[in-house]
Amino acid sequence: MVAVKEVQILGYTYNALLASEAYLEKAKHLTKVEADRLFSRMRGNLAHKLNTLESLAMQLQLDDEQLSEWRKNMFAIREKEDQKDNKN
Repeated sequence: MVAVKEVQILGYTYNALLASEAYLEKAKHLTKVEADRLFSRMRGNLAHKLNTLESLAMQLQLDDEQLSEWRKNMFAIREKEDQKDNKN
């Protein structure tokens, strides 16, 4: 799960996303092509609100979380299909 930290800027409170150390380390080792691919998938202004390394690490983390969620959903769908097939 992505960590969130409250940050005060000019009297306003914002929720800042924090990349984990593991994903910061992964981001350090990306090639230019891999980094460009990640930047192309970034939502909103993520790349503009954080430094480059942090934004890449956040996108890596978000991609992994979405992939995990997709796998979980596909497993549930396949289980339901198998149950239907077994009833017939």
